[in-house]
Amino acid sequence: MLNIHNVKYKIKHKEHDDTQAFIAPDLLQQVLLILCKNSLEHGLVDVESPSISIEFENYLDLIKLHFRDNGQGIAKSEQVKVFNPFYTTNHLLGSSGMGLSLAKRIITQQLHGEISLLDSPTGVHFVITLPKLADSCSNE
Repeated sequence: MLNIHNVKYKIKHKEHDDTQAFIAPDLLQQVLLILCKNSLEHGLVDVESPSISIEFENYLDLIKLHFRDNGQGIAKSEQVKVFNPFYTTNHLLGSSGMGLSLAKRIITQQLHGEISLLDSPTGVHFVITLPKLADSCSNE
């Protein structure tokens, strides 16, 4: 599904090559697929050379993932709504508005992290912050 749009994907790892983290890979994969799908359906439509980049930053107790695309971005007035369930700008094209809401729920409730949308001069820029250690995800 992700290769049919001729999008250039780039994954970059900053700092140390020996990053170790106890993060459920299937959940993180689901979040990244949601973000990619969202970019493909909303931001990268009619972009001449579409690209998506994911950059990892390694810190002592956490990992930050920067997800960026070079699409049309999200209007400032819409940015506060993007994580709301059922919010979409593409109801006519069949979007349910659940993708980013689900991604946020996975990040915050299951992976015990945070996701935010930053201002970006081009496209979107999401930052996902995840704890590295399983014991930092203790039950509340």
